[in-house]
Amino acid sequence: MNIGSLAIDPENPDVIYCGTGEANLSADSYAGVGIYQTTDAGASWKLLASSSNARIPTRIGVIAIDPSDSSHLLIGGVGADGSSPRQEDFGGMFVSHDSGVSWRRETFISTKNYWCHAIV
Repeated sequence: MNIGSLAIDPENPDVIYCGTGEANLSADSYAGVGIYQTTDAGASWKLLASSSNARIPTRIGVIAIDPSDSSHLLIGGVGADGSSPRQEDFGGMFVSHDSGVSWRRETFISTKNYWCHAIV
């Protein structure tokens, strides 16, 4: 498994999020399985949101944590060419307001497939 991104909670540095998968679609890169979380500074990890269940990208290249509300997370990722019926094959920016338990795809750019490589 590959790590595409890491983010440390600014309110609690023991909480770290890990986005899996290589955020590109080259032939020599690998997809991931979702987002892992640790609450003990990396001593143990749990799968917080699987790509298939949470319908988030399998290639997460960026995770951002709102510095004023650490339950507000954003991820960016890439996906297939848009021909797949599986939502997790789509790219884009996704938002969670419950510390990563549930996710919603942002459609302000497009309702179709788009890729998100950075979040400021």
